[in-house]
Amino acid sequence: MKVYFVSADPHKEYNPYIAVLWDSLLDNHSDIELYYGYDLFWTDEVLNMDIIHIQWPDCILKNTQKRQITATQAQDRLLFLKEKGIKIVSTCHNFKPHVVKVSDESEVFDIVYKNSDAIFHLWKYSLSVFEQQYPQIQNLLLPHQIYDTIYKNLPTREKAIKKLHLNPKKKYILAFGAFRTQAERDLVINVSKILNKENVEILAPHFTTVSPIHGIIHSFYVLFKKLYFKTKYRNLHLHPERITDDELLYYYAACDIAFIHRPNILNSGNVPMGFLFKKVVVGPQIGNVGCLLQNMGNPTFDPNNICSVIDSIRQGLYLAKNGLGDKNYEYAKKNFSTSLIADKLYHYYKILSKKNG
Repeated sequence: MKVYFVSADPHKEYNPYIAVLWDSLLDNHSDIELYYGYDLFWTDEVLNMDIIHIQWPDCILKNTQKRQITATQAQDRLLFLKEKGIKIVSTCHNFKPHVVKVSDESEVFDIVYKNSDAIFHLWKYSLSVFEQQYPQIQNLLLPHQIYDTIYKNLPTREKAIKKLHLNPKKKYILAFGAFRTQAERDLVINVSKILNKENVEILAPHFTTVSPIHGIIHSFYVLFKKLYFKTKYRNLHLHPERITDDELLYYYAACDIAFIHRPNILNSGNVPMGFLFKKVVVGPQIGNVGCLLQNMGNPTFDPNNICSVIDSIRQGLYLAKNGLGDKNYEYAKKNFSTSLIADKLYHYYKILSKKNG
């Protein structure tokens, strides 16, 4: 069974989502062959594939030849491949792209979804939405896996506090992940202001953007950013440069709770990530994030109501002291392990590939 992911090399991507599934599929199923690359989608070699798996729909507009591809061309190609008996599947990470640079990027999302033979959903909210929007397509549940094959041996809180030069007497909230909009920064800034007098500080390693300049100028830029925000927001801890996997472990070990800082969101890998590290996760009551957090008894908030946000954080800090983080971990290990989710994906592939016969 040959499966093609329309993506760059998964093991060179910052987001390990595809890579961990890729490795688990190959390690546990000898009858599967996996392929990747943007250009393959447009070559005759793709006709040898049984299944084409599109993770992010706008990826089918990409190529290494810097050739502009339109949404209409992408749709024609999908229809051609389907006529050849190749199954098209997609994963609903987003309803639409986070940032739209050209109109075709937004249009191609609907094109991919409506031409998929099956759509995988990371949780039940998007599944229910698409069952109404695309009732003729198989909408299947495939939860976001935890990264238990990558992140192991979490350091102690004491070691993490020392490593990050933090105060052991304070409580810490981790807002991990890129800050894409000013609204996301404003949310964290407002939280930091209100909780400043409650001995609570926020770890926001990617709050500022990384400078494209390198060398000495880059070092001064990073130092300036850090000092500027530290002076302006004393309980906000930043790390202007992209953190490594090892550094990520220290941030999670140091924090008391994880905070999903996005006012507008469908999915977040930071929810299962927080569960893996035995953390209570506080997030917006939106999309799959809100649905999953509520399912596990983790606090959710209305991102348009700062009082709701603060109440949820305070509740999260209370629940963290009363064992909810351990319950999150046990649930995630039982239901979202990489091997379990990869096996579920393989099972879906097998069912779909048999329909080619």
